[in-house]
Amino acid sequence: MIHIKKEKFKYLLYDGNKYEGIFLEGNQYLLSNSASQVLIIDMLSEELGVDKKNTRIQLDKEPFIELVTHTKQILDWLKENR
Repeated sequence: MIHIKKEKFKYLLYDGNKYEGIFLEGNQYLLSNSASQVLIIDMLSEELGVDKKNTRIQLDKEPFIELVTHTKQILDWLKENR
């Protein structure tokens, strides 16, 4: 499935080696960490010139782990409370 997505939407995916971390959503987003922080980077937008203040989200590790651990509940809550 990921292979098909990469072929079909190649123009939407980051194709470089400038970043280190775990790739999410094919390879558009990068999950990185240092000390007690988690950083999520929209690499494709950065490569297209979007300012870093609009392409990066930094969270403490504990809230991030809580978010990932309870993803379904959080998404359900967001849907109900739009």
